[in-house]
Amino acid sequence: MPPSETPRASDRRAFALTLLILGLGLFVWGVVLGTDGITFTGIASPGVILVVGALAFAGGSHLLGRENR
Repeated sequence: MPPSETPRASDRRAFALTLLILGLGLFVWGVVLGTDGITFTGIASPGVILVVGALAFAGGSHLLGRENR
């Protein structure tokens, strides 16, 4: 952590990177489940997993972009 950076800013950056990694993983998992022909409904359907992953990735990207300004 650079001396000019507060611990709180470091925590926000870590949270943003966690969202990016989690979002990318969920997105890839949703794509793999969808292309394998796995069909189940409800909250765990491949489409829902894909959308949640995309939203988490977008949120992490947005937060990281705000931190880098």
